Amino acid sequence: MLNENEFIMLILGIGIVFLIYVYRSKIKRIYGWKILLFGFYMLIAAGMCTVAEELILNSFLNVMEHLLYSISSIAVTIWCWKVSSGLWREKTNE
Repeated sequence: MLNENEFIMLILGIGIVFLIYVYRSKIKRIYGWKILLFGFYMLIAAGMCTVAEELILNSFLNVMEHLLYSISSIAVTIWCWKVSSGLWREKTNE
């Protein structure tokens, strides 16, 4: 059975992906924006697996969901660490 809250979270995440596309020039000003967006996209992919696992390939998509959540968390952790410690200095095009 499809969980409504998981589906709603996926729709909201896809809406944010649209906003990322619209404001991509502003997002590129953030230090380490590539790894930050990578983490977010992995989070969205995990949400897709969450919704799809109710319909097909339950075990496989459950493993993929948790793997993608882990990758997302690691990517955002690396971004936070590098940005806060000053190790990451990308040049911005302003």
